[in-house]
Amino acid sequence: MGHCARRLPLGNGTYNVTNVAIADFGGWASKAGAQLLSADFNGDGIDDLALVGHSGWDTVPVAFAEGTQGREGAFSVTDFKVSRLPSQCAESGMKAVAGDFNGDGKGDIVCIGHTNYDGIPTAFGKGDGQFNVVYHTAADFPSLASQSGVQMVAGDFNGDGLDDLALAGKSGWATISIATSNGDGQFGVTSIRSEEFSKLASAAGAQLVSAQFNTDEKADLALAGGSGWDTIPTAFSD
Repeated sequence: MGHCARRLPLGNGTYNVTNVAIADFGGWASKAGAQLLSADFNGDGIDDLALVGHSGWDTVPVAFAEGTQGREGAFSVTDFKVSRLPSQCAESGMKAVAGDFNGDGKGDIVCIGHTNYDGIPTAFGKGDGQFNVVYHTAADFPSLASQSGVQMVAGDFNGDGLDDLALAGKSGWATISIATSNGDGQFGVTSIRSEEFSKLASAAGAQLVSAQFNTDEKADLALAGGSGWDTIPTAFSD
């Protein structure tokens, strides 16, 4: 039986560490290619964990955080079969992110980045560890995601309550590519010109993240990890 370690923040820069036994999930997470994702997959206001990416999987393991007092660090695990997405996420070059792409309060999963794709496979969470998978074409976004050096993150970049996708990191790019969710698995694709940020995103070691770094309720982008950097480049959504 595996263990899942979790650090609970106390709000003063320190943590209480738990390490509760979790059946199977720890071992699955160690499989080649496995990617660990986090989102609120059942809509209870507490973030959970999911795994995708191992070749041969036809399921999406989900570890639901219990989160109640006295049960912090404990998880209950589901492992339901999911149509197509597990094998898609295991293909070469695929990048996986979690977010709420239809605004129902339950976490969803997107995998993209293989050269053969012209659409965005999206698995909408049902709240119990099961997912409904849809696939819609999305202009040039899939081909952009497959290019060397590109990183993908999810966040609500237009403030409409639906998470979107962003790409950055390709050498020579002068734009940030955004795929805005329509809520049904379809995405509208735009390119935001940002020469300085795009150049920095392509630097060796640069890591791209998305979060809300101001109070306008729109997701922003930040970079860290470039060699010799003493700054945190941040791109604020308009």
